Amino acid sequence: MKKTLSVIVSAVALMAAAPQAFAQGVAGYGGKGGGGYYGGYGGQGGGGGDAWKGGKGGGGGKGGSGYYGGGGGGGGWGGTGSYGGKGGKGGGGGSGYYGGAGGGGGGGGSGAYGGVGGGGGKGGMGS
Repeated sequence: MKKTLSVIVSAVALMAAAPQAFAQGVAGYGGKGGGGYYGGYGGQGGGGGDAWKGGKGGGGGKGGSGYYGGGGGGGGWGGTGSYGGKGGKGGGGGSGYYGGAGGGGGGGGSGAYGGVGGGGGKGGMGS
């Protein structure tokens, strides 16, 4: 009787925890495109990490403004594993004449309590 009760309690606890335990990470938003003559493209948002409470994807970088503004950097991917790492944010595009492109965000680390992704580099200013 004691063993049966223990199994029932364990099963109920597992079902109650299941929605939180297997939640997917939220994907990051895409970056805004830059203004100006042929404004830069907005960066692509990163995907959420796969696994137990997967990491949130990083947001895409903002496109650069100006003459042929630079494109925004792409957001990093969330890490895999238990509590996967958060994806890095994409860098902003450079402004000015043929502005530089923003750097891509780093991916989140893998494993238990995965690491946070690095932020993307800022685009250089043109002449």
